[in-house]
Amino acid sequence: MNRERDRTGPEQPVTTDKQHPQPHRPNAIDSVWSEAFDDFSEIITIQDASLRILRANRRAHEFFQVAPGGLDGMFCYQVFRGEDTPCDGCPLDQTLVSRQRHSLVIEHPN
Repeated sequence: MNRERDRTGPEQPVTTDKQHPQPHRPNAIDSVWSEAFDDFSEIITIQDASLRILRANRRAHEFFQVAPGGLDGMFCYQVFRGEDTPCDGCPLDQTLVSRQRHSLVIEHPN
């Protein structure tokens, strides 16, 4: 991870990626976003194209009884369905193909 010195404070972690070629320093907006994400009463997860969970909100961690960050890197279908393969009609697969919004209500067996 790169580090840059902020003119007003100590070194801050800096991240870059293909979509955001400019360095990104965590800031107050990130903090507000993170708090809002965790304040939803519904389970929310963000997955990558391979269906791995990148981030899950507090409610997801509480529901599945894992420590914060404990769902990161797991496949969504393992977490939500206890399966070894993606769900039939997976909305993420559909979204990646059509570039349109898709959703699916998943009922947890417990």
